[in-house]
Amino acid sequence: MNSNTEICEFPSDPVLSRLPFAHSAVLYPMGFPLEVETNSPEVVQALRKSWQMFPQQFTETPLRMSVGVLEDGRPELPRPPLVRSRFNLLSIVSDANNFVTGDFNSGSIFGWVSSRLLEDVSFLRFHFLDVSILTVLQQLHLAPVHAALVARKGQGIALCGNSAAGKSTLAYACARAGWTFVADDASFLLRRGSDRYAIGNSHVIHFRDSARDLFPELRECIAYTRPNGKFGMEAYTRNLPITTAPGTSIEHIVFLNRNGCEVPTLKSCRKTRAIDWCSRFSDWADDDTRLRQRETYRRLEACNVWEFEYRDLDSAIARLEDLIQ
Repeated sequence: MNSNTEICEFPSDPVLSRLPFAHSAVLYPMGFPLEVETNSPEVVQALRKSWQMFPQQFTETPLRMSVGVLEDGRPELPRPPLVRSRFNLLSIVSDANNFVTGDFNSGSIFGWVSSRLLEDVSFLRFHFLDVSILTVLQQLHLAPVHAALVARKGQGIALCGNSAAGKSTLAYACARAGWTFVADDASFLLRRGSDRYAIGNSHVIHFRDSARDLFPELRECIAYTRPNGKFGMEAYTRNLPITTAPGTSIEHIVFLNRNGCEVPTLKSCRKTRAIDWCSRFSDWADDDTRLRQRETYRRLEACNVWEFEYRDLDSAIARLEDLIQ
């Protein structure tokens, strides 16, 4: 147990509602303000690791996060939590000592975790801190798009596809060729306004271990098993030879089909394919949020929607350059 974590239980306060949370911070996950309070400086450090690179972009009412840390004496990590949601409420629960709850109406997040999690910050961030913040932001302000996002000459291209479709690899290859990188796997349309502006985490990119064979600069990256069970590498884009941006307007939606086609081919698709694809990742939201997200997705009907058959990266990038032209 780290001695910096301040714990003081009061017999007259069995629910710990008056326990001092003396450590605080203001961060801007995805550009939105977040006010944090906790009794543990390690929690603040964990949140900074995720979000300190994001500048403020938006002026919405700040989210509020209160997370306490207690010693439970267990040497092992808790099991990965179960996530449940209904109406305006979110619960992320491993056990009685490790849980986070969220209220979409007020934009507040509250929970307790055991001190053992401070020894595995990746587990803490992935399963409790980051997921709760992103979920509340998504419910309040965003419409998720399961796509990598790159831009060229002011035009954003969303690269869509299932896991292992090659989204991150092609997005990074485009960025190395002079494009602007916005996101590697998860993008978000802003619900406010009427345009197709989308944002993403442009600071980190994830690769499969095989990406070392394609990009020499990744050979020093260490592959590891991420908290979601996937094996791969994580790289900070500030250390890579690319240009990044926090967001871009989506002009083209491209569904990847890496089928070994000798000549890269773009085939026009029905507009509703993009809406159907995006809606798959918002089905669990409450009815009102799902309706607002669906209305946001309808803006994508103004985009060009394509299926992209390709084999090698160089010819794929050249074909996408033609699309931008």
